[in-house]
Amino acid sequence: MERRDIEALDNSDFFTALHAIVVAVFLMIFSTVSKKFYLRETSRRNSKRYFRIRMIALEDNIFIWFFFISKTT
Repeated sequence: MERRDIEALDNSDFFTALHAIVVAVFLMIFSTVSKKFYLRETSRRNSKRYFRIRMIALEDNIFIWFFFISKTT
């Protein structure tokens, strides 16, 4: 009986980590696609604005990775 409890606990940890991975990957893909779509719609003549938008996308991805690490550890 105790062995089943341990296996159930291991499975719940596995599914928690799997859920965190799926959520992190989805958020990264969504943020990247939305930023690329926004960049395509804006003019690239203003390089400062282009750089600022790229930095916002990078900050979003860093936030997503911190979320992923906090969920898995």
